[in-house]
Amino acid sequence: MWRSPGVCMISKTVKEILYLTDSAPEGLHNSLRSFPYATRLGLTASSTPFTTGRPFTLFHNSRIYSSGGVGLALLRSPYTYHDPLAHTPATVRPSFPGLNPLGQPMRVSQSEGNMINSLDSSNPTKLLLREVDGTPHLWADSDSPSYFLGTLRGESVQEMYSITAGDPSRGSLSLGSSRAPDVGSLVQFFHLPPTTPTEFSLPPPTHSPTQKLTLLCTPPSPSPTLPDPDCDPATVHVLSGRFISASENGFVLARGRALPPPVKVLKVDASAKTQKGKGKKGVKEVEVKEKERLEKEKKDKEKLEEQEKDATAWTCTVPGGTVDLVWGAST
Repeated sequence: MWRSPGVCMISKTVKEILYLTDSAPEGLHNSLRSFPYATRLGLTASSTPFTTGRPFTLFHNSRIYSSGGVGLALLRSPYTYHDPLAHTPATVRPSFPGLNPLGQPMRVSQSEGNMINSLDSSNPTKLLLREVDGTPHLWADSDSPSYFLGTLRGESVQEMYSITAGDPSRGSLSLGSSRAPDVGSLVQFFHLPPTTPTEFSLPPPTHSPTQKLTLLCTPPSPSPTLPDPDCDPATVHVLSGRFISASENGFVLARGRALPPPVKVLKVDASAKTQKGKGKKGVKEVEVKEKERLEKEKKDKEKLEEQEKDATAWTCTVPGGTVDLVWGAST
């Protein structure tokens, strides 16, 4: 697909996109692929049929919407070098408390869409069943969607996918996301015990130069609850530089890619052309080789950008799962 240089430049000025959506955000996610250098973080809004009479309640200025999405884009500006929060991308910190690992890490051998078709060149469903059989107490919770597949980078878990279905005969595992981990990804099975508390504990008030946005995936509520109109103001917990929001429908995260390095321009002194044929390598030959090198780098860069642009967002529906966007963090 052809894209004008202006559109490409605009996509590079956006560093984060934050948004709220209904339960069908696929069209929006596809549109946001045009911003591969921006971290895109969205919260699937809580269902509100018993609270407002709408399936979802989204606000944009003075207007209320029952579907679609609302959000904002944070820009990187070359005129704000004095303000690191305005120029430095946010640090992404996912967390999945309470999950227990099952078995050993494996490599994704084959995946398609939201399906894992092979792990370590073996049947993924049979591998999961083998780990569950080796831990008998897990069968007590086998009727609930408490099994997950996490992607690993070093010792940290980067993404966590709910396992929604499996077929021992065909082997494929279905994940609760629009995409599965890429081939070659290091992954591991996890289990969430039914007794694991999923309540979020507020941190103590602190004075820090960092600013943080936190999204949480809460377990579905058995019955709708309304805010307490008699809430004691003395119990209000104020956190400076912090925004926290939660939904039982989960959140969506797509990490932004690093901006490409600036293109180096080779300057050749025109007078040097007279050196050709005098025992030194001709300038024309040098220029041809440099042109070939630059063309190869350009093609490799375009290929990488297409791969990055085609990457879709990852959906987290893990009860208790959180993600932090931190501005001003040292790491």
